[in-house]
Amino acid sequence: MNPRGRELTSAFVKLTAVLFIVLSIAGVLCAAQVFAADPTADDYYSSFQEGRKRAGENIDWEYSGGVLTLMGSGEMYDFGALGVEGVQPWGWSISGVGKRLPITQVIIKNGITKIGRNAFAGFGDISSAIIADSVETIGQRAFGWCKSVRIRRYTASQEGEANEIGFPKNLKNIEYEAFIGCTSLTSVALPSSVENIGEGAFANCTLLSHMTIPQSVQRIDKNAFNNTALYYLAKTGTTLDNCIEVPWGGSLEIPEGIRLEGNNLKEIFFPDGITNIPVILCERCSSLENIVLPDSVETIGASAFSDCDSLVKIDWSNKTNLKEIDSSVFKGCGSLESVILPEQLKEPEWGNCFEDCTSLKRVHLPDKWENIPRNMFGGCTSLSENGMEWPSQLTTIKSDAFRNTGFKHLDIPDTVTKLETGAFAYCDILSKLHIPSSVQDFETGVFEGVHSLLTAGPSGTEYDYNVTYDWKDRIPDYAFYEMQITNVDFPEEMTEIGSSAFAYAPRLEVVFLPESIKTIGSSAFEHCEKLRTVRLQKGLENVGWRAFAYSSLTRLLFR
Repeated sequence: MNPRGRELTSAFVKLTAVLFIVLSIAGVLCAAQVFAADPTADDYYSSFQEGRKRAGENIDWEYSGGVLTLMGSGEMYDFGALGVEGVQPWGWSISGVGKRLPITQVIIKNGITKIGRNAFAGFGDISSAIIADSVETIGQRAFGWCKSVRIRRYTASQEGEANEIGFPKNLKNIEYEAFIGCTSLTSVALPSSVENIGEGAFANCTLLSHMTIPQSVQRIDKNAFNNTALYYLAKTGTTLDNCIEVPWGGSLEIPEGIRLEGNNLKEIFFPDGITNIPVILCERCSSLENIVLPDSVETIGASAFSDCDSLVKIDWSNKTNLKEIDSSVFKGCGSLESVILPEQLKEPEWGNCFEDCTSLKRVHLPDKWENIPRNMFGGCTSLSENGMEWPSQLTTIKSDAFRNTGFKHLDIPDTVTKLETGAFAYCDILSKLHIPSSVQDFETGVFEGVHSLLTAGPSGTEYDYNVTYDWKDRIPDYAFYEMQITNVDFPEEMTEIGSSAFAYAPRLEVVFLPESIKTIGSSAFEHCEKLRTVRLQKGLENVGWRAFAYSSLTRLLFR
């Protein structure tokens, strides 16, 4: 290119840059001119190419001086979030840049039945919402993060008349996170029409310190009052501050649809007269420190207080009417240290009641219990022989009842006759075990995964066995199934080794049987993979099928 061409090109580039800057400044000035002052409804409507948008099929709206008024009938539309198509017409510009009218007050007139999803979400300058009694539903996040909003009933038949603080009297449903982040709400008294309070409905309303629940409410979803200043729950009329007041008690039971999960409750005073605590009522109430149970309570549902990490003590010894607790009622309460249950309480049909209560150290169970239910204390790693008060009529310890607990020296009560599968499995620090002669019924793997029980022999001898037993004439079926013993001794009067008595004992290497042994049951030493030497005596009469199958037997000695 010649010098003259280069000069022309350079001039053109400079001119283009100047024009771009001028146009950009003009655009900014235009935008500032449009929105510099408080925009009117007409200003705002003109930003939509398709013309005025409605708030519902039969709902119009108007805006003036910070006040947004909705009038018409039926339900409002459900809206998206700012910056997404389908957003509120008072919160969107067709230019592609999100805009919001500076709304300070919302008036919803009679005839409208539902406030739509996200209707006013994020409008932080709204300080007052006046809602007509015709509204039955406040939709998901309808007032979410309206940090200054206070709710009033629209009681006027004509515009401009008085209104009062409170929710519309025909309101039935408060949906998911309807008032989340409304940090100016301090007290809420719901009308007697409300039936459902959705998940997170008042979450993050950090100044909310008083809530009145009417008896019409049948469902409260989890986290409804999470991160608020509501720390107590008590009967309506209480003098407690920071309280949720409830109508239950007398003849009014707690509805099955109530869930208090995820809230900040520290103490619950259940009202007199209720007889049942519903399932999962307080599940995952991680701040709950104390439960005040009235004498009227007879039953507690499954998982009613599970995963309540701040509970430390349960003493219901004086709750003389409490008859039934269901499964997992305190499962996963990681700080729970002590449990005392009343004497008249029935054995739970299903177990897991205290599973994974890792701090549990003391347990008192009713003396009349004949069974420790399935997985009752599984995973209670702090529970040891020092804190376990055994029922005096106990006969059966069911499957996994004490799986992975903190027993070191275990003396099984001499009332026990049966141990089910995994009853003491994976008790990692169990190093001393005494089995009374009353135990005759073993299921498989009672002590599976217990690695410190290496030697076994009869009690009352000079030897310091890890496992001592009181059987004199017969080792019961499955007695040492899957145990990690390396050596076992027998009393001189022993006559029989039961079926599968030592099956799957992977570390057993040598067995010397006394002359008194007459019968070795089927599969007695099956799958003892390290068993190489067995000494048999001349008194032996019967050896069962597969008695030594799949062992490593290389020496069979006869005397």
